[in-house]
Amino acid sequence: GIRPLKPGYAEVEIAPQLGDLEELALTNYTVRGSIEVAFQQKAGKLTADIRLPEGITGALVWKNTRHTLKTGANQMEI
Repeated sequence: GIRPLKPGYAEVEIAPQLGDLEELALTNYTVRGSIEVAFQQKAGKLTADIRLPEGITGALVWKNTRHTLKTGANQMEI
C-alpha cells in the first residue's frame, strides 16, 4: 500500500503486498499530484519504477528493508 507519513503527503511509505502477482501498476492521487508505481516480481527479485511529484519524498519497503525515494523518477531492482 501507499500511505502518508507526514501531513499533505510530504513523505510517503510504499510497501507493496504483491502475493502471487507478477506485475502491478497503479496511480495514487494526492493533493501534491499523482504518485505512479509499477512493480514486476520475478524469481524473488522486485523491479520498481516509482514517480513521486514535486515536494514528496519517501521510502519503498520490501522484505523489511527500507529504500529511500526522492522526488521524481526512482527506478530500482532489489
